[in-house]
Amino acid sequence: MKLHLKTTATAETTLVEILASQSDLSKSAIKKALNFGGGWLRVGGKGSPQRCRRATKVLHKGDMVEFFFDDKLYSETPPAPMAVQVNRHWGIWYKPANVVAQGTPYGDAGCMEQQVQALSGQKQVFLIHRLDREAAGLMTFAYHRQAAAQLSDLWRSGNVEKIYQAEIHGHPELKSGQIDEPLDGKSASTRFEVFAEKPQSTLVRIQLETGRFHQIRRHFAHLGHPLIGDPQYGQGADKQPLQLIASELHFECPFDRQKHSVALSAEQRLF
Repeated sequence: MKLHLKTTATAETTLVEILASQSDLSKSAIKKALNFGGGWLRVGGKGSPQRCRRATKVLHKGDMVEFFFDDKLYSETPPAPMAVQVNRHWGIWYKPANVVAQGTPYGDAGCMEQQVQALSGQKQVFLIHRLDREAAGLMTFAYHRQAAAQLSDLWRSGNVEKIYQAEIHGHPELKSGQIDEPLDGKSASTRFEVFAEKPQSTLVRIQLETGRFHQIRRHFAHLGHPLIGDPQYGQGADKQPLQLIASELHFECPFDRQKHSVALSAEQRLF
């Protein structure tokens, strides 16, 4: 069951009481959703909404509440990320498949940001780049604001070599090539090289020249060889998870000025 509720307090009450009065949900279900991060509050109806997890939070007249509920989320236990390379400025972490990078209005429990912050012991972490929920692989987090600014500039400038591995349906005619199909009205470029062939599929190594939304998945679907397990651009009948992994990152650190080449272990890669 999915629910999105907006309401405004007309008298002093608590967060759980107002939500219970405006829905058919039990208070225990509401508390579970609030703990997950689905409750938002604008004190006095002003300013930006802030996430509120406290069911007993006292509300006053004029306070605005927004509540997002999705019971499918609360039974899931997301797998934990793993640190691959870290220093005092940043960390590169392995994201398991089906873990979201950031929280959504429905909650942030179990997202990469939250898990990395807890596991790293950092007071705050800053996500530098994203990875599709269904994909696995390397993600970069800054551990302070200066690192966030400099690493974000590095990623935006295109001075980071991003390598992916994927398994696609069928066999492309070319063993290597470049897909330059524009996406969303913007230029997009994906280089690929065939690594190995199976009877019905092909393993490819991919280098992104640009970073458009779902670029790899959309480009290979355009080529007529969608990724195996792609729920959105694939063939629909796949029973496997999405076969896409962010396997390597190569960049010069803005702090030590050294070239860093970070790669997943053999057990975490497709090949």
